[in-house]
Amino acid sequence: MAKPSLDWTKNISSDKEKEELIKTLKASTTMRENLLRILNERETTLIKRNYTEDDFNEPNWSEKQAFRNGQLSMINHIKNLLNF
Repeated sequence: MAKPSLDWTKNISSDKEKEELIKTLKASTTMRENLLRILNERETTLIKRNYTEDDFNEPNWSEKQAFRNGQLSMINHIKNLLNF
């Protein structure tokens, strides 16, 4: 199992508190697995969305694409945080 991201403990100064948090995170398998399932489903939905040529005729298509890319980026960030 990978070591949790430093983001989890960066604001905790006590080594004991850090160890307790990491222990709690590793024990939270049900929540972690369910959240990963939800994130994977959302990611798949975003990736599989079909675009047509008409979509590019909209003046704000680039903003929609940027928003979608931002969502995918955040999903990947959260999944990386849960990689422990």
